[in-house]
Amino acid sequence: MGKKRASRDEEQREPKPKKPASAVEIPPPGPDQVRQIVEMPGQPWWFREVVGPALVRMNDNLPPGYRVTDVERIPGANWCRFRRDRHCYLPRDLDPIGTEEAGYNVWVPLDRGICTRETADQQKECPVGEPGPDSGEVVYYPDATIPWGLGGQRKFQD
Repeated sequence: MGKKRASRDEEQREPKPKKPASAVEIPPPGPDQVRQIVEMPGQPWWFREVVGPALVRMNDNLPPGYRVTDVERIPGANWCRFRRDRHCYLPRDLDPIGTEEAGYNVWVPLDRGICTRETADQQKECPVGEPGPDSGEVVYYPDATIPWGLGGQRKFQD
């Protein structure tokens, strides 16, 4: 007789989604956040004993303004004018006062959270993305992550 064939219901059943192996809660931002992540239970030995202590020493030796205090907000250059510290600032509404004063569109930025487009090529594919001052493009627009009232979104002369 051979193998028993699975019923139609068993064939059509979708597999159960797997939980991510590294689903851990990140400690709150602060001066010891990197150290807390290294010391979290469940970290692999190579991170806890080798990589982690090196990151902690490096972070501790950086000048105060450069230390990582929030791993979700790492500073760096961005192609997109709506992206800062790995966060996307959605250009939701026009700022009428800023737009009138500047003579070009000035946006009220809304922090949408982490931007998943890490590279310049990925940021170029974003439907909202526009080249910003760090893009290296010939034609670019001012950084739109800081509101007009706080001194942001101004075009500066070279």
